[in-house]
This record gives sequence, structure tokens and C-alpha cells, in this order.
Amino acid sequence: KIHNCNNLTCFTLIGTSITSTGLLCILRKLNKVQSLGEYNISDGFLRSLCVVSSLQMDKFSVRNLHARKISDVGMYNMVHVFPFVETFTCWEPAFDLTDLIYFCHLKQLTLCRVIFSEAVFHQLLKFFQTCRTYFHHDKHGVTIAKDYKLEFCKLEKVVLEFVLQDEFTSLVPMIDIPLEFDIGRIFQHCDNIKVFSVEFKDNILQSPPVGYSSVIKKTSLKSLVYVQLGQVCT
Repeated sequence: KIHNCNNLTCFTLIGTSITSTGLLCILRKLNKVQSLGEYNISDGFLRSLCVVSSLQMDKFSVRNLHARKISDVGMYNMVHVFPFVETFTCWEPAFDLTDLIYFCHLKQLTLCRVIFSEAVFHQLLKFFQTCRTYFHHDKHGVTIAKDYKLEFCKLEKVVLEFVLQDEFTSLVPMIDIPLEFDIGRIFQHCDNIKVFSVEFKDNILQSPPVGYSSVIKKTSLKSLVYVQLGQVCT
């Protein structure tokens, strides 16, 4: 049982097989908790939450969230019950990365073991292109509010870890220009990034080349202090 912990802001869960019911109880009791340490929220837990009625829906105060293998449904529920998340880490995301626009206020984003493809890269680009805009979320999805002021993307740290599959190499000989990871197209829309890292893990195959678009303004890099490009053929 948890008593007299209303002011607790960090509750670290380590090496535990806590049930979805138990985790829900903790989050409801600790209504000011901002972090669960590096504990990974499961897709099963997110899918078990009620987001049908706004009267019954929980809204948790967590700002630092770790998750694993989140599906489209899990992501939809997470948007509703964790609306204050500023630092998000997800292992093996199974949702459309474009849906990250629901968290356009993120300051730190880490995506690990993402299966790389051209489609995935374009999903990421769409997120970076739109996260500088405020959005309204309703039952029809996301709509841009005309009376809202555009502002710079809040992202300060982006860490991307990709894995390659055999299907990637089968695409390369079929096109004249190899698939390219153009980091310039990301910096174009993120004026506040301080740390940026992209890695290709566990690949025996040749990684896609990294490009840097010449259209980037110097002002877009004014906050940048650290860049890491790991295991990438340039």
C-alpha cells in the first residue's frame, strides 16, 4: 500500500514484473510523480486503459516516459493519459512515427531499434516538419488551429537507433540513387536541437549514406553542441 506520498516526484521501478493493475494503482496514488525511472511501459498496459469517456479517463503527471513495442492503439491511449510527457524513449516502436506529432511539445526523443526503411524516414520527417505547430486533438484526429501562433520546435535532444533488414539491400540495386538519410532535412525544422545522434546497429549490411542538405541556414544550427553518427557509411 502507498500512503502519504502525494509529493513524490520520482518512483523508480527496477527488475519487477508489476501487473497493469498494480502500475495503474501507483500512478493514481502518486499524482505528482514525473518519472518511473527506466521502467518500460508496456503496450498491454496502455491498451488496457479507458480513453473512451473523458469523465473516466486518467491523466497522469509523468514527464519522463520509457516504453517498449508500442502499437498504434497503445500510442493513441498514451497521448490521452500521458499528456505532459517531455522526454520519451521507445524501444522497437510499432506505431506510425508520424503520430509523434501528438507530442509536439517533446524536448527529448529517443527511438531505439527502429527498423529502417524509406517510409520510416519520411514518417520521421513529417513529425519534424509539423511539431513546430500547435495542434488540437479531437475525435477526428489532428487539426491545425488557425488562431494559434507558430513557434519553434521544442526538441533539444534526438537519438535515433536503426536496424537494417535484408529487404533494404534488395531495394538499392533497383534505383539509380541509393536511399539516403538526410540529416539536413531534420535540422531544417528543429532550431533548438543541442544533441543529435543517429546509429545503425547490428548490421552486417551496408548502411545507407548520410547526406547533409545545403539549404540549411546557419541559424538552424545555433544551438547544436553534439552530433554522433555511428556505424554509418558516408
